[in-house]
Amino acid sequence: VDKAIDLKYYNKWGKSYISSLLRFHEFEQCGNFKDESLQYYSHEIFNIYRRMANNIFINLPPPKARKINRFRSHDYGKGSGVPIMESLFGFLFGRKKDKLVEGSVTRSRNIDDKCEVEMRSFLNRRGGCFDGNSSVLLADGRIKCVKDLKKGDILNNNAIVQCLIKQNIKKISNPYMCNVDGVLFTPYHPIFIRGKWQFPIDIVQSQPTVIHSLFNLILNDNANKKYEIEFINGVKAITLGHNRNENKILKHPYFGTDLVLKDLYERDPEGYFNGYIFIKDLDFHQLKYDDNQYCINYYKIKSSFNIIKFKENKIIKNIDVIN
Repeated sequence: VDKAIDLKYYNKWGKSYISSLLRFHEFEQCGNFKDESLQYYSHEIFNIYRRMANNIFINLPPPKARKINRFRSHDYGKGSGVPIMESLFGFLFGRKKDKLVEGSVTRSRNIDDKCEVEMRSFLNRRGGCFDGNSSVLLADGRIKCVKDLKKGDILNNNAIVQCLIKQNIKKISNPYMCNVDGVLFTPYHPIFIRGKWQFPIDIVQSQPTVIHSLFNLILNDNANKKYEIEFINGVKAITLGHNRNENKILKHPYFGTDLVLKDLYERDPEGYFNGYIFIKDLDFHQLKYDDNQYCINYYKIKSSFNIIKFKENKIIKNIDVIN
């Protein structure tokens, strides 16, 4: 809502969004899964149909690339040869790539036809990673790239690296990333900037980015219990299994709990113990979502390991890192 009433967006889409939101409240309807104030109106029958619609949506083929060479900026979305719904779809999901020409009213726009996209990526509800080339400051004053972090490294906030997670994304050549002050984040990875936790997509528009791998961390932060990593630009990011629920940005039923740690351990027990897990590929068709569209099994694979063995081993590894 704050973004909708901003003068920058109000006349473009904010006015329509607010009218729609008020209308849903007036008729006590749950119009979507993103506005939390509307979730009060949902019920079991509605949730059943929503899950059915979700399964259909995420298995749809992505929209075909369509290149439009030039149009006047003041005609965007009307009378320009660009259908209004296409313009709105591109704005909502960050699917547009605009190039402004200084001193001119024209601009070029196209959807990157080389980017392989799955519709489920539009439903990425508060999960994410960051770029391995981003630099962090260690407690001893050294600077390291995320991709070079090792088990036992102590960050400047005294959190200890327990495991580095590297995920290969070669099948998605140009994933959409947000460049926040020089650090690349997936759109919904919680970051602390300007005094509060926010999603990168709420700060800058995502752009197709040439990147071949994404990273995340498991930290041992028993002393502070913040489980944060701070980049040299001052931006902080939350890490996996943080168990922090003080606000809706951080809270997550999977990425923010021990469930994600359990799945990572079961995927690669040896890598978990040694402090490095490489994920070559994931079967995105097997992803499951809860009623609020949070992914709840991102790293899950079939395994005979049980949660008790995982918890016991986790305690041993925590002691091992400290020592």
